[in-house]
Amino acid sequence: MNGAPTLPAPTGEQQEKVRLEIGQVFASAGEKEVRQRLLSLIPAAPPDSSISPWLLLGAAIPVPVAMGLIVLLRRRKKSRSGRMFLSYRRSDAAVAADNIYRFLSRRFGEDQIFKDVNSIPLGVDFRDQLSMEIQTCGVFVAIIGENWLNAQGEDGKRRLDDPADFVRIETELALERGIPIVPVLIGRVRMPEESKLPASMSRITFQQSFELRPGPEFDRDLKKLAKGIGQIRSSSKAAASGDNPASPKSGDQPTSP
Repeated sequence: MNGAPTLPAPTGEQQEKVRLEIGQVFASAGEKEVRQRLLSLIPAAPPDSSISPWLLLGAAIPVPVAMGLIVLLRRRKKSRSGRMFLSYRRSDAAVAADNIYRFLSRRFGEDQIFKDVNSIPLGVDFRDQLSMEIQTCGVFVAIIGENWLNAQGEDGKRRLDDPADFVRIETELALERGIPIVPVLIGRVRMPEESKLPASMSRITFQQSFELRPGPEFDRDLKKLAKGIGQIRSSSKAAASGDNPASPKSGDQPTSP
């Protein structure tokens, strides 16, 4: 059309940056920040243009694809911003993690919880999926059992000392992003000492932990855990929307099983 601004064709590198940004869009604090970050990756419109930031996204990738992604991302952002990510070692706390997952699923819904094999679609690179899920979650639940700290790999070395260890990577990403972290101590386990953790994840020792006790206290503790997570979700959503955190909406609270 005559008079319409002409945008320079994006390079392959710009397209790749936009693709990566889309994978992290939920991690942004708000819609304005998301748009600003996207604008920094793709060609800018002339200063006197009123062209939409989302239309600029269409300059970097095909417009129909861009519009579909915009709708999808907005829906997913709304539904996933308060999701819970369960981090644990299978060799350490698999049974406890399953119990926590089932209980929280009944309270909040299965779509609000990510738990590795239960949540990763077939044929998807689980490394990329884990990274994306952590960057889009609202609460990080670190399930810590007796073998969480000193679990060893096949080479006999402590797994936490390996930069490629998934529990370490998950924790580092959660700390880096500033996600609310809830360490859940299974049984009589104590929080690991700061000096015994890699420096990149040592700050988890300062997160307020929750003790999940075995026996008759287990179900009662699960209810307390769900209530606490519900409060975190409500506070986070209220802060993002500018509402009073002391007056959470009823839809943010866990429902009775």
